[in-house]
Amino acid sequence: MRRPLVAGNWKMHGTRASVAELIEGLRQQALPGDVEVAVFPSTLHVTQVAAGLKGAAIAVGAQNCAVTPAPGALTGEVAASQLL
Repeated sequence: MRRPLVAGNWKMHGTRASVAELIEGLRQQALPGDVEVAVFPSTLHVTQVAAGLKGAAIAVGAQNCAVTPAPGALTGEVAASQLL
């Protein structure tokens, strides 16, 4: 049986300062071992959040990416290869 998943999509919310506060708050949480936890910050903050939650039992993902995995001339899009 699959473990329950609790995930938060941050939409267009957050500044570097407020994201730092969220990271600190998440690191202080006592997370149950039988629940998967994930956060999906805006693309601007994925690197900050991934670094800040390194070693924590919280997965970090991207909210969206372009259909094509490779970089290209798609203004405003993010290639999947840029999220690695």
